[in-house]
Amino acid sequence: MSFVQQCETADVLPAEFASWKAFAQHLQGRLADSESQRKISDLRCAKLERKVADLIHRVYGAKSEKLNPAQRLLFGILEGQEALLQPALMAQRQASGKSTNAPRKGGGRRPIPDNLPVRRRILDLPPEQTKGLVVIRHEITRQIEYRPSLFYQLEIVRPVYASPDRTHAPMVRALPPQVIPQAGVGPGFITHVLVSKYVDHLPLYRQESIDARGGVWVSRQRRARYVRDAAHLLITVRELLKERVLRSRYVQVDETFTKLLDPDRRGRSHTAYLWGYHAPHEKAVVLEFSPSRSGSILHDFFPPEWDGIVQTDGAHMYPGAFKHRPDIVHFECMMHLRRRVTDALRANELEAVPLLREITRSISSNVVPIVSGLRTCSAATSAMRMRSRS
Repeated sequence: MSFVQQCETADVLPAEFASWKAFAQHLQGRLADSESQRKISDLRCAKLERKVADLIHRVYGAKSEKLNPAQRLLFGILEGQEALLQPALMAQRQASGKSTNAPRKGGGRRPIPDNLPVRRRILDLPPEQTKGLVVIRHEITRQIEYRPSLFYQLEIVRPVYASPDRTHAPMVRALPPQVIPQAGVGPGFITHVLVSKYVDHLPLYRQESIDARGGVWVSRQRRARYVRDAAHLLITVRELLKERVLRSRYVQVDETFTKLLDPDRRGRSHTAYLWGYHAPHEKAVVLEFSPSRSGSILHDFFPPEWDGIVQTDGAHMYPGAFKHRPDIVHFECMMHLRRRVTDALRANELEAVPLLREITRSISSNVVPIVSGLRTCSAATSAMRMRSRS
């Protein structure tokens, strides 16, 4: 038995032994606190190192998310599958080696598109130099040329007919429907303004100066009115696109932020959002602008009687928006989960593999049957809903 144990088992300890025991317990407590602080510091350092490594990868690393044969086994990694990974890795290395050792093709100019109209300009020798000679071939040099935008004045002529004896009023054919009545411009010019503004990102004042060089001056105020009136006409197209997206019953939703100028504070802006609704089966997209990121935007887009599948990312407002919609099956994007998985494996967090295996099994056993079976039971669901309403 040690001296300290003898002191602990003694009924009566001398005063100096009691003080030594208290001091030893104090040192043990400080040692335990130091060890705890060291572990916390190690964890904090490891976390910071991962953040720095992730930042370096985001800035300097590859941006491509192309799958390779090894990544296809990402969600099915089991203990002892290293042997299965080796052939895939070797095949990938051999493929990369062939691509790097292959002779690099030279550059060169791209061929001129065949759909361009051809204007021929003949440069011939003077007649006195070609006297007694015959043409054996032609040297043809092809170039891409450009002519500034062509504006022209369209005159719509409508003959007016009248009776010589004035038995009825003069007759004239009705004017065709105009995109913007009494605007003084045709649909081609309105299309030019819209495409330049929203596709080429040219503000109206720049369009004004560019077209003025071509000989046509249309003020930016008039162009703004054309944009406003055309937007009202496109509301019908937007409603038809929305109907097509909802009819598909499988919609992908995402949002991105944009800056909105604040009219109350000159030169200031605040964050607004563009919402996108994509129906991959119908190949249709609807974009909506909103000053907020609230889930009420989703309630306005999806009618209360709509049922189907909605796929989103992991933003916080989506679960709450579909919480009280039992007819809507909501699931998140697998691409976002894959990014988290690759980050975890890159950080050597192999203890997450069992959890990933369970996630994979739950996804394959629950989501896939729902997705495949929802379309087959759509008619029955609609019939039951109509019977309940009646």
